[in-house]
Amino acid sequence: MLTKSEVERLLNQKISKEKEEIYRKMAQAFTDNNMKLFNELVMKSYANEHYVTREQLDQKWDTIMTTLDRIYGIVKKMDEEQTVVSYRVNNHESRLTKIETAIA
Repeated sequence: MLTKSEVERLLNQKISKEKEEIYRKMAQAFTDNNMKLFNELVMKSYANEHYVTREQLDQKWDTIMTTLDRIYGIVKKMDEEQTVVSYRVNNHESRLTKIETAIA
């Protein structure tokens, strides 16, 4: 790294137009690369703050699937109970029809 006095000495040197153009292009390239690097770092820090990691996503997904499994178990149990109850009602209905025809 250059000291302040070394930088001043370099700035006070006479340089040719050719070298000045080369130095300008080099400075522009450094600036462009620094801007690209800065943008990349900003995007990564933004992503780290605002997006979930793979582990966090997997953890949330596991929680959702566990909850869905519990809900499915409850719904399946209710459906099985409904099937049994509807069979009993059908059975009563046919028995009542037979009794009514026997009485009439």
